[in-house]
Amino acid sequence: MRIIQITGFMADAQKAITEAIHSHLLAMGEESYILYAKGHSELPGTIRYESTFSRLFTRFMRKAFGKHPAFSLFQTLRLLRFLQNNPPDVIHLHVLHHGCVQENLLLRYRKRKRIPVVFTLHDLWAVTGGCYHYAALPCTGYESGCRNCPKAKAQLDVERCRTGKSYERKKQLLLSLPSLHLVSISPWVKGEMAKSFLKGCPLSMIPNGVSLPETLQSLPPIPKKNALILGVAAHWTKEKGIDLLLELAGLLGEKYTLCLVGHATADVQKAAPANVHFAGYCKDKEQLFAYYQAADLHISASKEETLGMTFVEAACAGVRSIGYGSTAIPDTLKQVHGHVVTSYSAAAYRDAILGLLAQKENRLSHAQISQVQAAFSITRMAERYRALYLSMKN
Repeated sequence: MRIIQITGFMADAQKAITEAIHSHLLAMGEESYILYAKGHSELPGTIRYESTFSRLFTRFMRKAFGKHPAFSLFQTLRLLRFLQNNPPDVIHLHVLHHGCVQENLLLRYRKRKRIPVVFTLHDLWAVTGGCYHYAALPCTGYESGCRNCPKAKAQLDVERCRTGKSYERKKQLLLSLPSLHLVSISPWVKGEMAKSFLKGCPLSMIPNGVSLPETLQSLPPIPKKNALILGVAAHWTKEKGIDLLLELAGLLGEKYTLCLVGHATADVQKAAPANVHFAGYCKDKEQLFAYYQAADLHISASKEETLGMTFVEAACAGVRSIGYGSTAIPDTLKQVHGHVVTSYSAAAYRDAILGLLAQKENRLSHAQISQVQAAFSITRMAERYRALYLSMKN
């Protein structure tokens, strides 16, 4: 059986997930490839389909003429040439947006060749006209055609004037695929699909798995008095709640250190109180888990998560999490023994932090850690995907 996974990004959780599936397939004697546009992988059978020329061409065209899927033509043709030369039994789609692929050419090829398709819904892009999340607004445009999109230009994959056309194109192409099987990574995403144009498609629920490190790395010194509160994100933006977190740091005072792992702009760092420690982006999972284990609590101020992997990672390291009660977050926090904040305010987060620390409820028991690690095992995830591929093979 030949499986080809396609993803725009080979980094962070996407890299861990696709590589875990790929390695499991190879270990089981299957033929497996990963095609990706951006990032890096050293595993055999992983192929970057975006060249330097095609990347620069796409960036130039999008800056000069606006966002349009057609500008990813060269990447897509190279990807299709590989598929033509290596016909797969099943194609597994992950993240396709941010100009990584011209999805209409890709989906038409699959329709013509009648190749079974697995599409994992890591975000909500598949059912919208161009955004990846819509709950924080909130917006229900995806239920009726994504016209008059309220999202900011920077948060869209196409120009705002094209969201309605993009929605109709996706709907037509996805519903025309002869064999499409959706994978939801959380119960919340499954519920959203039931309200979308994909509600009639077969759907399985397979949560993302966590790749646990075998060892931990030593950390640079972190200034700490009473407690270390940890936040983790790839980029600290308004969507990730950076404004609330900086306000929270001021309310907690200098006896509490807020350590933020992830990229932060100079403006964000300049606006931060003195008790905020910016640790920078951490691409090494051994070092990341060392940060989790060093923390007294993990918090997230995001309002939009399709699963919330930082909650799972923290629990696997034995640390309890605090998060806001929206989208998939409450369900994930329930599974990892975390705490839900029902009011989106710095004061509510402060009260939750002080309450858990005062009651010494910030750490998980060995039994709880084992339960979380089993529920989000990356090996189990890969096994379930292989079973799905086998059931769909022509």
